[in-house]
Amino acid sequence: MEVILQAGAQLTDFTLEPTDLGIRVGNGQYPGLASELLMDDYYYPVVSPRYNGGRLPRSPGELAQCTLLRCQFEPWLPWFRAARLDLPEPTSRLVFQDASMLVRAAIEGNGIALARHVLVAPELASGALGAAV
Repeated sequence: MEVILQAGAQLTDFTLEPTDLGIRVGNGQYPGLASELLMDDYYYPVVSPRYNGGRLPRSPGELAQCTLLRCQFEPWLPWFRAARLDLPEPTSRLVFQDASMLVRAAIEGNGIALARHVLVAPELASGALGAAV
């Protein structure tokens, strides 16, 4: 058996493409398809200890003065609302399509990333990243 792994943001059309299985992030409501929860996940801001010369935000409100890294399909606005912050979606010239590139930029100290726990758990354990607030 050959397994080909492809990452992408597009939903697969199983009637048109030779694909047998898809693993997606979402609520599992895909018409005509069976779904099974593999794991729960959650988002939170992460930051390198090197960001801003080590002067890190101490409260969610201080994020407004920080460089917030953005991933195309993972907006900050829902997290802002959950944190009861009245902030707009950040704008910047650089938007990542790939979450691993977003995490790498945060590790390098380029800004604060809104990241999924499952993707940053090893970096948190090693100290390369920490929870931003």
